[in-house]
Amino acid sequence: MMALALFGAANGALDVAMNAQAARVEELYARPIMASFHSVWSIGGLIGAGIGGLAAARSVPVALHFLLATGLGLAVVAMATRHLLPDRSAAAPTGPLVALPSRALLPLGLIACCGLMSEGAIADWSAVYLRDTLDATAGAAAAGYAVFALVMAGRLCGDWLIDRLRPALIVQGGGALVAAGMALLLVGSSFGITVASFGLIGAGVACLFPVVLSAAAQMPGVMLGRRGNVHSGYVFGSD
Repeated sequence: MMALALFGAANGALDVAMNAQAARVEELYARPIMASFHSVWSIGGLIGAGIGGLAAARSVPVALHFLLATGLGLAVVAMATRHLLPDRSAAAPTGPLVALPSRALLPLGLIACCGLMSEGAIADWSAVYLRDTLDATAGAAAAGYAVFALVMAGRLCGDWLIDRLRPALIVQGGGALVAAGMALLLVGSSFGITVASFGLIGAGVACLFPVVLSAAAQMPGVMLGRRGNVHSGYVFGSD
C-alpha cells in the first residue's frame, strides 16, 4: 500500500509537470497542439498494454517485468528532461505556492474531473473487469484495454479538429460518446460489447481533456508553473 501511494503521488505530480510544460510549448506555437501531446501518451499506453499482455500470456515474472519497465522509464526520463523549456526568467517565481482556482476555472475543472474519472475508470479497471467478471484470460483482458488506448490515440487528429471546430462542440460531442459508451457497458455482458463500450468511451474522452487544459492555460491571469500570465488565444467556448 505504501508503494502504491508513493506511485500515485509521483504519477500525479508528473502529470501536472508534463501538462504545464506542454501548455508552455503550445503557447509558443500559438496554435492548438495539446492533443498531439496526449496522443503520444495514449500511444505509450497502447504499447504498454501490448507488452503487458504479452508478458502475462508468456507468464513472465511480475518482478522482472517491473524492473525492465523501470529501467526503460528512467532512461526515457533522463533523455527527455535534457530538452525541457526553461522558465521565462531566472528570477524566483512569484505568487502563492498553492492557490485556489478562480471562479472562472471551476466549470473547466469540473469537466476535466468528469473526463478523467471516465478515462481513469477504463485505464485502471477495464482489465480487472474483463478478467474477474467476464472470465477473460490475462492476455485478452490486456487486449481490451489496448482497444481503448488505440481509440484514444486518435488524438493525433485532435489538433486538426480543434482548429476547425468550436472547442465547446468537441466537449459536448465527447460527453455524448462517453454517455453512450457507459450505457452500453451497463447493459452489455459479452466480451465484444464490453470492448466496444471501451472504444466509445475512449473516443469521447480523447480530445475532451486536452481542450479543457488548453482553455484553462490560456485564460487571462492563469499562471503556468507560477511564471506569469499567458496570452489569450483561442478560448474554450469561443467561435
